Amino acid sequence: MKQIFLLFGVAIMAVTGCVSTDQSDHPAAIAAVPEPVSQPTDAAVTAPLRVAVFVDRGARGIGMFRWVQLVGCSPDMRASYVDGEMIRNGVLDQIDVLIMPGGNSTVEYAQLQDEGVNRLRNFIHQGGGYIGSCAGCYLLMAPSSPKSKRCAIVPYVDQKGPYRGGSILTTQFTERAEKLTGIKAGSHRVRYHGGPKMIPSDPIPDAEFEVMATFVGDINVDTDTPCDTMTGTASVVAGTYGKGRVFVFADHPEYFPSTWDIVKGAFKYVTGRDVSWEVPQRKPGQLAVGLMCSPSPGPKDAEAYMALVRSDALDITPITEDQCAEGILHHLDALVIPEACDTNRVESIFQPNPVARRNRFLKRGGTVVTWGKTAKRFRENQPGVIRVESGEQAVQALVNLRDNPSPATPQRRDPVKVALYAGPGAGYAAYWNLAELLTFSPLYETTFIDAETIKKGGLDAFDLLVIGGGYSPTLYKTFGEKGCTAIRDFIRNGGSYLGVCAGAFLALENSLPDKPRIGGLVPFREQVEEAYRGWAQTSIRFTDDGFGKLGILGGTKRYVLYWGGPVILPGNPVPDADIKVLAEYRGNMVNTFSGKPISPMTGHAAIIGGTSGKGKIVLCGPHPESSESTQDITCAILQYLTDRKPDPIYPDRAPGAVSVAVCVEKTTAQGMKLGMSLCSHPLFDLQPVTWYEVGQGALEHTDILLFPYPVTKGYTPYVEAFLKNGGRVVEFDPDRKSTTKLGPNISIVQTPDEVLQELSGQLRK
Repeated sequence: MKQIFLLFGVAIMAVTGCVSTDQSDHPAAIAAVPEPVSQPTDAAVTAPLRVAVFVDRGARGIGMFRWVQLVGCSPDMRASYVDGEMIRNGVLDQIDVLIMPGGNSTVEYAQLQDEGVNRLRNFIHQGGGYIGSCAGCYLLMAPSSPKSKRCAIVPYVDQKGPYRGGSILTTQFTERAEKLTGIKAGSHRVRYHGGPKMIPSDPIPDAEFEVMATFVGDINVDTDTPCDTMTGTASVVAGTYGKGRVFVFADHPEYFPSTWDIVKGAFKYVTGRDVSWEVPQRKPGQLAVGLMCSPSPGPKDAEAYMALVRSDALDITPITEDQCAEGILHHLDALVIPEACDTNRVESIFQPNPVARRNRFLKRGGTVVTWGKTAKRFRENQPGVIRVESGEQAVQALVNLRDNPSPATPQRRDPVKVALYAGPGAGYAAYWNLAELLTFSPLYETTFIDAETIKKGGLDAFDLLVIGGGYSPTLYKTFGEKGCTAIRDFIRNGGSYLGVCAGAFLALENSLPDKPRIGGLVPFREQVEEAYRGWAQTSIRFTDDGFGKLGILGGTKRYVLYWGGPVILPGNPVPDADIKVLAEYRGNMVNTFSGKPISPMTGHAAIIGGTSGKGKIVLCGPHPESSESTQDITCAILQYLTDRKPDPIYPDRAPGAVSVAVCVEKTTAQGMKLGMSLCSHPLFDLQPVTWYEVGQGALEHTDILLFPYPVTKGYTPYVEAFLKNGGRVVEFDPDRKSTTKLGPNISIVQTPDEVLQELSGQLRK
């Protein structure tokens, strides 16, 4: 859904000093690294690995939680959670492997202090194992300057540059890495968030390391100046320091189940052991609980995390403040805020407007469970807030929660009539968010419309046409000349049009003969590129015209989801069209997939809008509708187009509701109508997912996967694993086109009532 990144090419590498995968000129990279330790004897295998996760200040976020979860839930490990003081007091003598999560390596070093760093160096040198991701990788690298706080074990330095941001990047593992670790050679898509670009440094005594993987693709979403290319620099290195073994990642393979095989390979390299854990899977009837993971937990809170994760009554989702701003609170029964959340962070959980959002969550039946100093941010005896003393008490409090009725849906009064296109070429999660905004606002009466209705003049009954993200060539093919003419006439004769991403592409001036568009609406065209950029949260800045039309101050910088949308350039004049640039790209996202350089985005239009003939039109390259944190931009656009600004109303989860993931890879009018009717049903909690998100763990917290369309190309391995672990699949197939073979926990139905029956059946389990 969701979000991808900047690219600078291989041709720049000679100028920037980046290394290629051939590192024969660097003595630190060609040292002969010994083979991994052999598989231990049967007697040794019976004893679990003693693995400690560093959970002191500096280690934070969902990546940190995942390390706690993976180690704590593995039958092959005996987990412990340590801080800097414990390491200084000699706890490393009692473990086999230390995990250093991502976060801030300078702060991690400060918690260890010089004494702890010396103990860590001795621990590895004498035979201990170390696995680190992101900050945990930085920590062991050679210092890049006299002021850098590093352990100087891994003979690589970070090539300095601006902060790059975060997304999913491609990392390419070598054939030797496959031989040593079992990690499949070739491309893997891995979570990245500001980690190092590793280039060889001067040799370090007793340290022999080699590159296991390199980056392919670049990112820079935060600044308007290009950063040095990442393509070809090391993303994973491994080797020995004395008798010990080290495996460090610049990225975060622990983040998603789709890359946990890489984590298993790291353990294989460091210990010679095969390790395992179950992929988390929601069980019927579990309470949906969000666990705040932004702060560093400390050993006490980390043990509480595991008490929550191990409870069969709870479905634990690790979350951050950013996810709260994006709307995840609507899908939770309860929110756990550990003591590690300092008093300032508690307010940030409920931003924007923390008082109103906290009260809304509590009044609709949500529960907050907290302990320690964090509890002081809530009033004594405040309804919906439970104070506990430990993780075990938190589990018991959550298990004791009871269902509450869901809020009523407001009645519409004198609504604007909106046609939301739902058909071939339309899809993905942001489309679902648009539908929710329009469907549940009392200001609009939304109808899902298809291409045939548009071709037959069906737009005459509407005030606004909305076409969201998807795939613009399919849109044009579906509409044809007749449909495109109908849309152009609708706008020029006084109708309003909102096009987002693919919908924006559709209304831009024709740029290439093989990429036809509606044409004749706006004096702008798309930037012609051969490479797909990807997706990420990138920055845009509003212009003074943006303030004039949308009321958003000129110069205001916002972070908005970009997902392959148009970069908009001036085109040929269009008669009777007064279209202005409302916002420009400020992030310089270039290419997160191939490393091939393409033109930058910075300074080009991201949102344009104005009048065309008698109608109004806004074309938006990024996706402000995708997140609550940027939904105000969408609302401002709708106010300009319809003279009414909606106050979004989101369906909230009722405690104990069945969790339904809706695959939105395709969008049909019947499927969207079905989805919106289920959204307002108190028994179900619906969340949109794509095939890509399914691979990134979207089904972990799902009871049922609903396809609002027939599946004709089979299920992915992730869906097969979901079924194997007890999940259910329901396909809505009114036209009987599905090629899926019926089997256990698979239902194919033809009517909305049958869908409701199948989903309700989960309540009886």
